[in-house]
Amino acid sequence: MGELPRFTLDELADLSVNPNWADLDADANIALVVDLGKSTSTCPHQALPAWLSAQPIPTIGFGESIPEGLEDAFDLIVKQPEELKPLTERIGRNPIASAVTVQVLRASMCLSTLRALEVESMGYATLQAGAEYTNWLRASEFRAQSKRITRRTDTLVRMTRHESDVSIALSDPDSANALGVAMRDALSEAFQAVSADASIESVAVTGDGAHFSAGGDLTEFTRVQDASFSHRIRCLRMPARYLASAAHKYTFKVHGACIGAGIELAAFAHHISAHPDTYFRLPEVAMGLLPGAGGCVSIPKRIGRQEAARIMILGQDISATEALSLGLIDAIE
Repeated sequence: MGELPRFTLDELADLSVNPNWADLDADANIALVVDLGKSTSTCPHQALPAWLSAQPIPTIGFGESIPEGLEDAFDLIVKQPEELKPLTERIGRNPIASAVTVQVLRASMCLSTLRALEVESMGYATLQAGAEYTNWLRASEFRAQSKRITRRTDTLVRMTRHESDVSIALSDPDSANALGVAMRDALSEAFQAVSADASIESVAVTGDGAHFSAGGDLTEFTRVQDASFSHRIRCLRMPARYLASAAHKYTFKVHGACIGAGIELAAFAHHISAHPDTYFRLPEVAMGLLPGAGGCVSIPKRIGRQEAARIMILGQDISATEALSLGLIDAIE
């Protein structure tokens, strides 16, 4: 993919009245980059926010100064030239996953938590059935090593109570507390018990072993045969729906790897503290997917939609220090 074409705000105003603007250039179907520093018009662009939110591709505002009224209009804001190339390269590698991710993020800001989780799951199911995810599966070395491992759900999560305080520990250190089907069901059961008991006042969530959670269990990814059925199961059993209903009671203490579902679930909590060695990553877009454990709902509520889109599309490691500065976590301890 070559360098994406850039438009000025004045040109964007012209494009907004052209319903077939994306047909002008094949690359324009990947992302829309707008140079915010090259507008010569003094007229406000009142119609642009609604037009930008209707685009089926990521929209990127590029420049240090954002015109008034457009602060929240773009999916991503890039202020420095060196930040633009890696972002557009990542979008070029997985344009469909990038597009669906920003579409779901837009929707999540306008919906209740449960409705937004449903939209996220539908987006995830769409991508599960797509070519980008299929290509990632074929290229992944873990596929040949995938084994069906039966784990008892009662040993994967420890739940203890002292008066009105509850402790929940992810307890599968051999898998780095990966969120497979068994762990998912065990967490859902624990979170559901909390949401059903008004006498519980606080819940502390930790992880055993060297890592809080390595995210989704990759050894189970090849078992999905029906994306629509998987969507149904997520709507019924995903831990996020039960965690979110009592999020004000929860604190998460994370350490080591906090990847994918690990930070997606934690981000719902009232408070997150991280050990200095903690690192965070949202790798799903590079896999042809999107964060599907609640992250499209929980993470933008902490750091905003534009910053959420950036870290999801880039998929890079984020240190505890950077996570604190973003607002992704609340303390380093």
